[in-house]
Amino acid sequence: MHEKYGPVVRIGPNVSDFYRVQQPYTRKDGAVAAIFNTQDEALHKMLRKPVAHLYSMTNVISLESTVDQVLEILFQQLDARFAETGHVCDLGSWLQFFAFDMMATLTFSKRYGFLEEGRDVNGILNAVGTFMKKAAPIGQIPWVDRLLYKNPVATVFQRTAGSTILEMVNQYITERQSRRNDTGHHLDKSDMLSYFLEVQATKLNVPQGAPKAWTFANVKAGSDSTASAMQTMFYYLLLYPDSMNRLLVELEEAHVSKDVRWPIPKWEQVQRSSYLDACLMEALRLHPPFSLPFERVVPAGGITICGQYLPSGTVVGMNPYVVNQHRSTFGEDAARWKPERWIGLKPEERRKLERNVLTVCFLSIYSNESYYYFRHIDLIMSISSSSGPGVDLAWGRTLRFLKSRNWLQLYFSVTRYIPLSERVLSGYC
Repeated sequence: MHEKYGPVVRIGPNVSDFYRVQQPYTRKDGAVAAIFNTQDEALHKMLRKPVAHLYSMTNVISLESTVDQVLEILFQQLDARFAETGHVCDLGSWLQFFAFDMMATLTFSKRYGFLEEGRDVNGILNAVGTFMKKAAPIGQIPWVDRLLYKNPVATVFQRTAGSTILEMVNQYITERQSRRNDTGHHLDKSDMLSYFLEVQATKLNVPQGAPKAWTFANVKAGSDSTASAMQTMFYYLLLYPDSMNRLLVELEEAHVSKDVRWPIPKWEQVQRSSYLDACLMEALRLHPPFSLPFERVVPAGGITICGQYLPSGTVVGMNPYVVNQHRSTFGEDAARWKPERWIGLKPEERRKLERNVLTVCFLSIYSNESYYYFRHIDLIMSISSSSGPGVDLAWGRTLRFLKSRNWLQLYFSVTRYIPLSERVLSGYC
């Protein structure tokens, strides 16, 4: 529609979608207050401030040993199930298993068991997927949520995906609180849930349900964006063998030069791979994990965007998928996979390009204005209070997995005999 109608498009009676602008807007009235959707800035700050540092790069580095353990289990399973047997690997599913088991380990100090069993344990992935499918439309049409899921009749006769996830969260919290009560003292803050409960017990201004909200966010959304980024990158690497070969050369050179620790590198070593970084940036640009606009309401007095006046009360937003393929920013080939567009740029040119990528990481719900989405990626439109350091955790897990030599050996051996057309059509990408 933007190609046909220009930078500002009216998509509803009171809704406009535009490419990008950096001006203040008011929040749209909507759902019940929570860390991701609260309209109250003070409450949002109260909820995210006590836990924001858990998702910072400093904390990510301190969790390297935990990440290594889960990576080792993943590679053991891929080796035993696929590399040694010659069976076809649906790597997309295994990347999701890894992402969710990793977040479970960080949150609860134990895995869901996806990697060991090679399947969706207790229907958690199905529940999260169902929840996301419902969240997308009701996020844009709130009255549908009130009509279908929040009215008294519906709550009696149906069990929602969100309630399934919440029941699991309640179970983990109840078990942990019971252990705290039995021991008579607070447990060591060895995982996120322990810290969540510690914050609730020691900070008077934290709402009673905060640990549940933080944990629910980790389970529901904390892993999806990581899995999506890895799945997208592998898809394009398989679709474009030249990119795969260049990446293999870069990583093999790093191995030969002993520039990285094998088989699983440290975070500081991961950051030196320029082409790996470029591939991941390009994957996030072409397929953002979240492609719905964060809506805002034009304030009193109206506003002019790209020469188009919008009256007060108009709902405005930007679609990440559209913004990320803006030709004036990324070139005439913006719709194509081209990691090279990120290579050889001056620092200021690179930062400018990154700031124009509208990629939202669901994990980044713990706001901190000093952080960008996925390292430097900035969410424009003056909504930096919705961004957050959770991105560092997602970025760190993704890069360390992608640079570990095991995945190159296992994945390349599993897929090299599958014709490209079969890989794409069957979903093995």
